[in-house]
Amino acid sequence: MTIGTLGTVTFQTDAKTVETFENLSIKKSANFVAHAVHGKTPVQEFTGYAANTGSFTMTLSAFLGVNPQKELDKLEKLMNSHKECTFTLGTKVYGTRWLVTALSEAHNYTYRDGQLLQCTVGVTIVENGVSA
Repeated sequence: MTIGTLGTVTFQTDAKTVETFENLSIKKSANFVAHAVHGKTPVQEFTGYAANTGSFTMTLSAFLGVNPQKELDKLEKLMNSHKECTFTLGTKVYGTRWLVTALSEAHNYTYRDGQLLQCTVGVTIVENGVSA
């Protein structure tokens, strides 16, 4: 069963595969500029919205039916290609165009031939602004 996607990476669970995320955090904020007023508290002016940012971690494990190296390669390709991608969870589409801006990986288990068996990946994404 597909839970969602980030570009070419599919979050899914079924009888043979578990490839999901945890600790999803999405930050939304507004931008303001402070205008100094002589002898008074500055006046805040709304100037627009900041780009939404997000982060989550994934455990990629051969023990859960996933090829960790293949999935790491997909994530790296998303980051290195600088291409925008969609981010969906269930039927909800978050924003419009996301960029993978950072990856961190911790190799938890490696087979004797050097094959990666399990790793934990931190993914950071930022929404790209809408062009006029």
